[in-house]
Amino acid sequence: MRSVWGRVAAIAVLVSCSTRALAEEIPEHPSPGAQPFDASASLLPVEGLLGRFEQRIEDAEGELLSQSRGQFALRKPHFFRWSIEAPGQQLLVADGNWLWQYDLDLETITRQPMGLDGSAPLRLLTQSMKDLARDYRLEWTADLLTLTPLSPKADFDAMRVHYRDDLPRRLTIDDNLGQTIDIVFTVDANEVPPLSTFLFEPPDTIDVYTQEP
Repeated sequence: MRSVWGRVAAIAVLVSCSTRALAEEIPEHPSPGAQPFDASASLLPVEGLLGRFEQRIEDAEGELLSQSRGQFALRKPHFFRWSIEAPGQQLLVADGNWLWQYDLDLETITRQPMGLDGSAPLRLLTQSMKDLARDYRLEWTADLLTLTPLSPKADFDAMRVHYRDDLPRRLTIDDNLGQTIDIVFTVDANEVPPLSTFLFEPPDTIDVYTQEP
C-alpha cells in the first residue's frame, strides 16, 4: 500500500487543469473571515505557512487504510515542501521550476516540470479565486470552502478547505476511487518560511529520473 502522500502526489501529478475559458462573471462568495470577495485573493490569506501535519486515508466504508505525519511549508506563489517522517521517509518539494519526489527509504528521486503537476492540493491554496473559478465550482459555507472540479477527467471529486482564525487548518479530499484523504495542519503562527526552505539538492550518490512533458 502506497503512503498517504503517495496517493496525494498521484493526484498532484495526474490531474491536469482544464482549458475552459474563464466565465465573464465570477459569483460573489464571502472569503474566509467574512471579508469581501476579491477575485485576486487566494485561499491562503497570508504569504506562507509552515508547521506539522497528520494524514489519514480511508476507504469508502470509513476503514483506515494508511496514515502518516510530518512537516510542511507553503509559500506563495507556488512553493511547497512536504516531508513525511513516519511511517517511512519521503520528501516532496516544489521549488518553482521542478517538482521533486525523494523516497529516502528506497533511495529514489524523480522530478518533473512544475507545469505537469496539475492541481496539487497544496498548490491550489496559493491560486487566486479568479484562476480557481476556471476549473472548479467554489461553494462557501461558513468556514468551509468546497472545490468541485469542472472537468470529468479530474482525479478527485471534491476538495474541502476548513478554516479557523482565517487560516486553512484541514484539507479533505474525495478521490475518484471512493477514498477520502484527510490532512490536518498544526500551524506555526506568524511564521513565513524563507525561500531557502524550498531548495532541493539531490545527493550525488542517487540518480535522478526526469519526467519530460
